[in-house]
Amino acid sequence: MKGKLWIWLGGIAIVAGGGAVYMLNKPKDAVKWRTAPVQKGNLQQRISASGTLSGLIQVTVGSQVSGTISNLYVDYNSQVKKGQAIAQIDTTVYAATVQDATANVGKAETAVADAQRQLARSKRLFADKLISQQELDAAQVVADRGAGDLSSAKATLQKAQANLNYCTITAPVAGVVVSRSIDIGQTVAASFSTPNLFVIAQDLTKMKVEASIDEADIGQVKEGQPALFTVDSYPETQFHGRVNQVRLEPIIVQNVVNYKVVVQVANDE
Repeated sequence: MKGKLWIWLGGIAIVAGGGAVYMLNKPKDAVKWRTAPVQKGNLQQRISASGTLSGLIQVTVGSQVSGTISNLYVDYNSQVKKGQAIAQIDTTVYAATVQDATANVGKAETAVADAQRQLARSKRLFADKLISQQELDAAQVVADRGAGDLSSAKATLQKAQANLNYCTITAPVAGVVVSRSIDIGQTVAASFSTPNLFVIAQDLTKMKVEASIDEADIGQVKEGQPALFTVDSYPETQFHGRVNQVRLEPIIVQNVVNYKVVVQVANDE
């Protein structure tokens, strides 16, 4: 039994010794070199930033008069033409103002006609030496005052008519309605500031990206440079644009100075 054990141990020792000798004498792998011809090319340096995508030209439509919205003729995504009616403000008060101003113009015209007749009569009497120069001058003053009152009445009527026309909100440009902030029955007040009713994107085939660039990188951005960007809706697609404007307006956000860079994009991809 002991003899067999010694035989097994001797065999294991021989195998281990042979393996050690092989590992020590194993030839090393030769170093392989890969060569290529020298080529001249451009180095690209990228700047990462985030921003907002919007229409190249967006026009905010407001109201110059106050009142209650009586009709809406467009909604989100509506295609509109320049001059098209898009909303209506109740005209009751403004129509009454126009009627009152029209009546005042009629009164002023009647007064002017009467003053001119009196002036003509006074001139004839003065020529016949039947009235004094003072009476003639008084008739002239009445006629001049009447002409001034008529001009004022006409201006008031013109203003009232303009306000009545403003009750019909029209599209200042052709485009697509991208925002609507009013509903039928809502009251708009234009006393202190112009209320925003709609936002119309003039041409959605041309868009822009307003990106915020850190002040450490803004020196490397120039107008005309190409730009690539992605949107969350299409994360696998890269869109192409070109830097159109570098705004020299520092904006401080959390003690970091940023600059707005406008990238113009053709929306035809």
